[in-house]
Amino acid sequence: MMKRLILTVGLWFLTACAAGPGFEAGHAAHERGDFKTAFEILLPLAQAGDASAQVMLGTAYASGNGMPQDAAEADKWFGKAAQSRIYKPADIAALYQKGDGVPKDVRKAIVWYEKGADEGDPWALFSLGAIYESGEGAPVDYDKAFTFYTRSVSAGGQYGHGGLAEMYRLGKGRPVDIERAVLHLKAVAAAGDSRSMWLLGDIHGDSAGESVDLEKAEAYYLQSARAGNLVGMNKLALFYRMKAEKPRQALKWWLVLFRKGVVEAAYSIGYLYHDGLLGGQPEKVEALAWFRIGLEQGVEGLKPLVNTLESEFGPHDLAQSERRKRAIKADLGL
Repeated sequence: MMKRLILTVGLWFLTACAAGPGFEAGHAAHERGDFKTAFEILLPLAQAGDASAQVMLGTAYASGNGMPQDAAEADKWFGKAAQSRIYKPADIAALYQKGDGVPKDVRKAIVWYEKGADEGDPWALFSLGAIYESGEGAPVDYDKAFTFYTRSVSAGGQYGHGGLAEMYRLGKGRPVDIERAVLHLKAVAAAGDSRSMWLLGDIHGDSAGESVDLEKAEAYYLQSARAGNLVGMNKLALFYRMKAEKPRQALKWWLVLFRKGVVEAAYSIGYLYHDGLLGGQPEKVEALAWFRIGLEQGVEGLKPLVNTLESEFGPHDLAQSERRKRAIKADLGL
């Protein structure tokens, strides 16, 4: 399921985006544990309509951090902040949903998302759909999820397409309908969602029937990979190895993944050499070098394979593989 960026951004980043120097002084006092000074600075700012100060007071009352816990006061200050143009009810809901600066409370999050939904906020509508689809904090209700996703799309939210695509693709509350899933995935992919791109690649590359189109599959995997999606990169590499029979392209993308810290790619690279896909015949010395690198990087399951290959090699091949391992590591900066 797609996640909105705000759910992964810290509370203090949210407030600092709109804060003035007075708020910064209050924030600094809070950070060093001087809650009395922070309150003295933030309260008049909040009373004067500073939305960032209002959010910070709301979190303080909700969490009891520096003052007695008071849910009513928290709601009061969050409500004032949500009336500004800076924060929306969905922003407050996200804090409760993730426990970001406040106690995690999905039921409270739902209340705030519903306020946003009443205002026609497409993200609040989508978030309610996601909650009812997943059953996080509320019973699973696919009909409600479908309704909220549809309303999100109608309100102009591209992410609602992602929710509808999942429901049609997986048959959640509706019969599986790949054609409709594709339509919704295309909409959200056009908005830049890299996960939807590789899902479209999967559909065109692996599905049975009319959806199979390897050229489209390659194009969507490429879009996802070029957008920086690590799953998309791996799927593209697998596509080149298994479907398109372009092992050197597979090697290219697994090398990109390895350089980005996905050390499991060493296993896949090793097997390209082991199976003779790059030079026309097995290159087990090179394969062992990569398997050893993977083992050193903590890739699980490689020890038996390394032991088997080492038992097949004589001293010359073992030494050559060790030299190749060192050269590869040097090239990769390991």
